[in-house]
Amino acid sequence: MEESALQHLDELYASLPENSRRHSRRTGQYMRIILRQMGFDQLEEDMLWGDDSPFDYHDIGKIKLPPSLLQQRWLYSHEEQLRAMAHVDYGGQIFDTLEAEAGEDANKAFFATAWQIAMFHHENFDGTGYPDGLKGEAIPFYARVCAVANAYDGLRNGFGIFAPRAPEAAIDKMSQKSGTWFDPSIVMALKRWVSLSPDAKTIHEPAPIH
Repeated sequence: MEESALQHLDELYASLPENSRRHSRRTGQYMRIILRQMGFDQLEEDMLWGDDSPFDYHDIGKIKLPPSLLQQRWLYSHEEQLRAMAHVDYGGQIFDTLEAEAGEDANKAFFATAWQIAMFHHENFDGTGYPDGLKGEAIPFYARVCAVANAYDGLRNGFGIFAPRAPEAAIDKMSQKSGTWFDPSIVMALKRWVSLSPDAKTIHEPAPIH
């Protein structure tokens, strides 16, 4: 059962458009960078399911969105925005289903973390996000880390009609939302890496750390 569920996850991930797959992997890598800056980089090992990490699947729910919506290069209408927002609920449902498929032997820590990240990476620190309007530390920690990593990758690589930004410009933009959209301590950890690491000048797809 567990092996079949692992294969199912790989198949689901492979069904995402290439740009979504690459974004998911980069976001996972930026999560690792942030956690390393915060001194929490050893925690991931206990959450692995086979070779899979819960950090790499935050947007898995987008497999249930229309491909045309994922490839759109202009701003969403209100109706399109509501449809796109549903990907967090779809992601949570996918991990619920996979956990049931995997049975008792699967790593519960993987599923708990993957579910939280998929569901809550669009919550805002001030409570204005979705789906549940969680605020501050009521937002699961790894979802808060993912929120910062997800936004940074979007700014670095460009999204929709917006052009890519240099590392300093991306982190400056995010700093404007520190304490409102993002957990300030997590933004500070990423800002520290951007200011100290020569990799931040050139990296678009961080090399695997584990």
